[in-house]
Amino acid sequence: MLLKGTTGQKMNLNNTNVKLGDNSVYTYTNDTTSIINNSSNLTSTGNTTYGIYSAGEVNNSGTINFETGIGNVGIYSTNASQLASNTGTIIVGQTDEYTKKDTQ
Repeated sequence: MLLKGTTGQKMNLNNTNVKLGDNSVYTYTNDTTSIINNSSNLTSTGNTTYGIYSAGEVNNSGTINFETGIGNVGIYSTNASQLASNTGTIIVGQTDEYTKKDTQ
């Protein structure tokens, strides 16, 4: 789902079960006045997957299971002045191993 170049849009996402692969984004908006309400259950089978990527308000009540893979993100908010609320469950796996710094 993509919401770009519009203002004040509201997305109500309630797909039952959604599977995402490598380098995927379930929903994206760059609109700081948008509202995303998600109750979909998301699963990732790949790496670098984003569930919800938003500059606006986010309300998640779905399960986001990104345990498989590396570098996956459940909710990413680009705007500190907007609410990103989660009442669901978010599970993520390992971080991106290439960004680890050698502490020796």
